[in-house]
Amino acid sequence: MKTTTAKTTQAGRRMRAVSPLLQQALDAGRRVCDDMQDGPEARQAMKREILEIADTDERLLVGLIAGLTHPRLKRADFSPRNQQPQE
Repeated sequence: MKTTTAKTTQAGRRMRAVSPLLQQALDAGRRVCDDMQDGPEARQAMKREILEIADTDERLLVGLIAGLTHPRLKRADFSPRNQQPQE
């Protein structure tokens, strides 16, 4: 599997090699955070958890990507105003 390496992060530290599969997972996580209108702390937590999964076994990223991309939900989907009253 071909990997690419970013030279530095914003803090000037070296970044890890990023495989295409890991990049897809990070992109899917970013889209979920966008949909949920998450703040910086939640976005960092999402990224950290994706990287932990990749460190455990990169093959797990396939399932993670599937879980993050289908179905795509938005914060508004969880709004009490959008819920039908139960009878």
